[in-house]
Amino acid sequence: MAVAFYIPDQAALMRKARQQEQQILAMREAHWRYVASVVYDVLRQYLQATPSILGRTSSSGSTQQDKSSNSNKK
Repeated sequence: MAVAFYIPDQAALMRKARQQEQQILAMREAHWRYVASVVYDVLRQYLQATPSILGRTSSSGSTQQDKSSNSNKK
């Protein structure tokens, strides 16, 4: 009884492995770019919503009124 074995072409296997590796690396890079953009957007929105924490003045008039009332108390 004869038995036949399939012997794959080594070069073709290496090409396929390199191609799959490149696809995985591209997907990984795209994923981290997305994560970085989400983190950046969240931080930007947080800083816009809470400007007084970092000592920046708000565009609302209440902050200016609070500052002027504090200077009058001194």
